[in-house]
Amino acid sequence: MLCRLSFVCTLGFASLLYSTPATADNWPSFRGSSDGFVAESDIPTEFGPGNHEAWSIDLPRGHSSPTVWNGQVYLTAHTPKTNTLHVYALDGKSGAESWHKEISVEEVERFIHPDGSAAASSIATNGSHVIAYFASSGLYCFNADGKQLWQFPMEAARTYSGASSSPVIHDNIVYVQRVASGSSFVVAIDVNDGSQLWRHDFPVFGRLMSKSGAATVRVKDDQLIVHNTTGVSAHDLKTGKINWSVRAATTATSSLVVSDTHVFAATYVQTGEEALRPDVPTWATLLKSADKDNDQKVSAAEFPRDLFWFRRPEGEASPQSSPRIRINHVDFNKDGKVGEQEWAGFKQRFESNRENVTDHGLLAIQLGGDGDVTKTHMAVLEKQGLPEVPSPVLGNDQLFMVKNGGILTCFDIKANTRLYRQRLGTTGTHFASPILTGNLLIVCDGNGQVVIADISGERPKVVSKNALNDRIFATPTIVDNTLYIRTESKLYAFRK
Repeated sequence: MLCRLSFVCTLGFASLLYSTPATADNWPSFRGSSDGFVAESDIPTEFGPGNHEAWSIDLPRGHSSPTVWNGQVYLTAHTPKTNTLHVYALDGKSGAESWHKEISVEEVERFIHPDGSAAASSIATNGSHVIAYFASSGLYCFNADGKQLWQFPMEAARTYSGASSSPVIHDNIVYVQRVASGSSFVVAIDVNDGSQLWRHDFPVFGRLMSKSGAATVRVKDDQLIVHNTTGVSAHDLKTGKINWSVRAATTATSSLVVSDTHVFAATYVQTGEEALRPDVPTWATLLKSADKDNDQKVSAAEFPRDLFWFRRPEGEASPQSSPRIRINHVDFNKDGKVGEQEWAGFKQRFESNRENVTDHGLLAIQLGGDGDVTKTHMAVLEKQGLPEVPSPVLGNDQLFMVKNGGILTCFDIKANTRLYRQRLGTTGTHFASPILTGNLLIVCDGNGQVVIADISGERPKVVSKNALNDRIFATPTIVDNTLYIRTESKLYAFRK
């Protein structure tokens, strides 16, 4: 809507190297320039309101992470009452507003999930261009002083949880993925004038409403690597042509991690792990527990409230975390009661669907393939403990994943071995991706608790637990020895 203004299975990574870590003064896009890894920094390990708080500011609601370039902090927000979208530039030392743009739209993107946000995509910048993507209306480009240079319009998206992939800039080209409204594509745009250079459309299988497609694209050498709802693919940067692809069942929410030799993708589907698949009781068991009036049927008042399509007990931030099976899903003759034949038919279909579920997993894809490399270049490293939303982080030959309930999994990618899985002490749903600075892992839960853990030993050691007393959706940022954390209502800058 227009608006105003197989050989992979060896995995003997003998000499794994990393991309250049985010520099001390720049964090140009979502998770910086090195997938959330900063080689060195000197941030406080204990902090909170009034404790090592350099500054904080109140902000309208938004889930975008801070982007920083030459001391300027950029982020977006949304005011629901007026359908106003915001782009902020703030001074990193003081928090003072350098400039602020308001964009009024006729409608914001429509999503079902209560934890979605119309301002979830993080800014991308190269210093001279500041790119904001809103799934409500498209991309906007501003210069460093806040002057709008161009807009690339898109219609307001309709999705399940928001079309919240973040843009990236590489060699004066803006790349962004969009999965929404029955369409799925990645587009390349000239950063100087906003003209479209190419667009690649992905096939749409079934409904996209339950799939996010929020993963941010990743540039590696001369390829654009995309985690899409069809799997993972690498595209020629200049033409968009697919060089290689891997098929996978995934909501494509978690962003990729890339080494010099491999791409790692944490693929997730709601029922892709045995622990997430609840059992449906037999008819005899259901009657015994629910049939209070002994009429050999189960009425709406008697229908149990603890039957679920899928179950995520560690993440209860919203009803969608564990959607209940309701009587209208089973009462096929619509008489307000469930009989034995109806239940048998439902149970048969439910269990048949479970048999057809594709496992999710942590995928390792060796670079350098051609065409469909699912059977030749891909290995599944892990099938448990996969994050629903957070992206992995890679450093010191170890890959870390955090899922709901604060369950941390560490995988040694050189030895192809899980080193450990344990709880960190965070709780509930985790939206923010972990970041790593040196040997310190920073993990935020949705309830506003931030844990810092030392991962230098055989097991992680929790250094501190810090309460910010507000929900956290955004991934933290570290620049110039400053830890930036955005909560639902504030942006904090913590430094020694």
